[in-house]
Amino acid sequence: MMQIKIEKNAKKKFVFAIITGIAAGFLNGFLGAGSGVVLMFAIAALNPDKSEEASRDNFATVVACVLPLSVVSTAIYVSKDAASGELVGRFALPAAIGGIIGAFLTDRLNTKILRLAFAVVVIIAGVNMIR
Repeated sequence: MMQIKIEKNAKKKFVFAIITGIAAGFLNGFLGAGSGVVLMFAIAALNPDKSEEASRDNFATVVACVLPLSVVSTAIYVSKDAASGELVGRFALPAAIGGIIGAFLTDRLNTKILRLAFAVVVIIAGVNMIR
């Protein structure tokens, strides 16, 4: 009989990923913000590789995870008339263009700059939320 080797903490890591994924989705749907912060924390915690390439991959993975969260939240908000479809339309294309530019820059910038930029954006967002 063939046995499958399971990583020592695989179950804990799986549960951690499920819980943080749910938390990220909740924040995205409830506040419209914060899911990327939760996901960055979780992905960095689960990825022991701290190399430049792994850090870039972590940022890219966060973006890939936030996209479906945002699409689902947007669809629900617009369907319930809680968000303006007109405003979504006005911002969606420019935001997509900014996303393309950001994705290209992510591969070209030092990860220390990426981490600093991420921290600055989180701090600014936090300060604006409590004002």
